[in-house]
Amino acid sequence: MDTTFDLALQDTAAQTVQAQNDTALRGHRTATRTQLHTAIAAVVPGDGAIRLMCGGADYARQPFNDALHGAIEVGTALTPFDHVQLGTSLNWLRRTAAPTPVQMAATYASLAASSHYTVPYTVTEITRNTGTVYTVSHTLRSAMTTASAKAVTEALHSQALGGPSATHTGRAGNRTAWSTAYGPHLALTVALFAERPVTTDTKPATPAQLTRLTGTQTPATAAAQTAASIWSSTPQHLRTPGALRQRQM
Repeated sequence: MDTTFDLALQDTAAQTVQAQNDTALRGHRTATRTQLHTAIAAVVPGDGAIRLMCGGADYARQPFNDALHGAIEVGTALTPFDHVQLGTSLNWLRRTAAPTPVQMAATYASLAASSHYTVPYTVTEITRNTGTVYTVSHTLRSAMTTASAKAVTEALHSQALGGPSATHTGRAGNRTAWSTAYGPHLALTVALFAERPVTTDTKPATPAQLTRLTGTQTPATAAAQTAASIWSSTPQHLRTPGALRQRQM
């Protein structure tokens, strides 16, 4: 089975998150044992390949993948789309208050792909007994007009030399923080949220405030710096276009 993940980028992201969490939490641990979660996803615009997905530090302790399945309160993370007429592929934006980081990255990827949205995926090919039983196919769908995509990107334009084309950081009070950076060949989303862990077998974890869990930084600043750090470490080959296999609708 061939997957879309870039292992070097996965390792870089994991190390970045661990280092920043250690720094932020040093001296800021609380008696409530509130846990900081960092969920990350990176998607190739115009293709949908998920190059990076970090949804938890330890599968043994947390089998739930925050990047793929975590519904995280959106707050102002999608405000750039407020006045954009969306196509059917992104109509769900108007109906959800808690998207996943993979959905968020794929949404901003449509801006980088000149308004075209592609469903994100992780498996490119499956072979069995020397035969191919599955090969991914791509369908580009119009998410908005090309003019709208260009206007949003211009509004979010990043001045950072060698950085992404555009960035946006949003939050939901002090409960969640989001930061997305994107360029022509990659869209990266970082989401921070907190929860109080399970105390009994029947009681689920509950949402918590991010207060003090990001050290001296605000949660939004911490999310933005995490995204910037990962982006700056992105291998050059992920910033160049690959061969796409899709049909356009």
